[in-house]
Amino acid sequence: MSKISAEMCMVKNELRRSGLPTRGVLAQEYRKMNFEQEKRWYQIKKKAHNRVEELAKAFPYAFGEYKRCKHDAEFIEQLTRREVMA
Repeated sequence: MSKISAEMCMVKNELRRSGLPTRGVLAQEYRKMNFEQEKRWYQIKKKAHNRVEELAKAFPYAFGEYKRCKHDAEFIEQLTRREVMA
C-alpha cells in the first residue's frame, strides 16, 4: 500500500466518523460547502497526513520506505567507490 492510498483511507474513515460525506474527497468538492465543513475537512486531511508520516518513520518496511532507503544507500556506496577509484 502506498502512502497516498493509506492517507486517503484514513481521510475517508475520519470523514465518515465526523459525519461528513465521502463522495468527493478532493478539495474542490469541499470548497463548495460551508466554512465549518471545509475547516473540518482540512483538519482531517492534515491529521491523516501527519499520521502516515509517523507510521512511515516508525515502520520503515511499510510503504516501500525500506526499499527506497536501501536503494539510496547502494547508490551512495557506488558513488563513493567511483570517487575513490578516480
